[in-house]
Amino acid sequence: MPLAELEEEAIDDLAWAITFESEQDRQRKDIAIEALGEIGGGKAAKVLREYIYNISSKLKDSGMGMPGMPGGGMGGLSDSKRKQHRWARKQSYPLRLALLALFKAEPNHKTAGEIISLLPNLEFHQVHLLYDISKVSRDKIPIDIKIRFYKEILMAPPGERRTRLNVYKTAKVLEEMGGKEAGNALSEVLLKSENSKARNAAAIALGRIKGYDALSILIKASQEKKASVATLAEAMGRINDIKALPALEAMEGKGNLSEMDRLWLAAALARFGKDYEENATIVRDALPTSYEPMILLNDVNNQYSHQGN
Repeated sequence: MPLAELEEEAIDDLAWAITFESEQDRQRKDIAIEALGEIGGGKAAKVLREYIYNISSKLKDSGMGMPGMPGGGMGGLSDSKRKQHRWARKQSYPLRLALLALFKAEPNHKTAGEIISLLPNLEFHQVHLLYDISKVSRDKIPIDIKIRFYKEILMAPPGERRTRLNVYKTAKVLEEMGGKEAGNALSEVLLKSENSKARNAAAIALGRIKGYDALSILIKASQEKKASVATLAEAMGRINDIKALPALEAMEGKGNLSEMDRLWLAAALARFGKDYEENATIVRDALPTSYEPMILLNDVNNQYSHQGN
């Protein structure tokens, strides 16, 4: 029988199953967590919350990912603490499953906020959960709820706990979702976020996103200095629209450019045929240390090919 067809009465049995601690019962426990998400509703969500907050409290006590222990390292810990920390690492996967199940059980903005606050507890499972959520069907988690979830991570002011999350991976998820809704969210992050890393991540994603015309936003961001010159030049070069050329030339005329700024500007300008030989030489001379700008030169024999301006 499909999990979604289980009667609500089964929730009590599933609540008991997720308390199993032995390694032999791990698969049964994981199935129970997933089943609660499929059943959904307030009762299932309550069971999942109790499990999540119980595990999160124990993770906090273990010191996993806490200040002074970058990456959850165990150097200098006592034997008892090492054992506790190893236990904590094992909880990351079921916690990831439980957070996803909770989002499916109660897909709303309040739940999204709860999940964001708990994401730092997941260590390397953070990124997996971000992708897990993006793959859930729209009938389980509506698209507007998903996109707001990712946008709130990216819009967090510097210093907040959620800014410890990988903003580049978060922006990448929105990029891969594509379309108008995801593009609008990335545009808002680029123009309004207080976090410079998030703005740069959004700019990179807007240069690659499908189904959204991002060039006007990137041009505006260049005028308002919302992201680094290198990031904006890369994004505009990837879009490969000649209308970007005036904005690139304007950035080229600014002072205080870093080596990376000049490198990506040269790659983007060469792509559009602007002083091709000179700019292409700048890019080639950076090899092999900086090879990524070469991607903008791989298709120079196009309608903007190296005829120069």
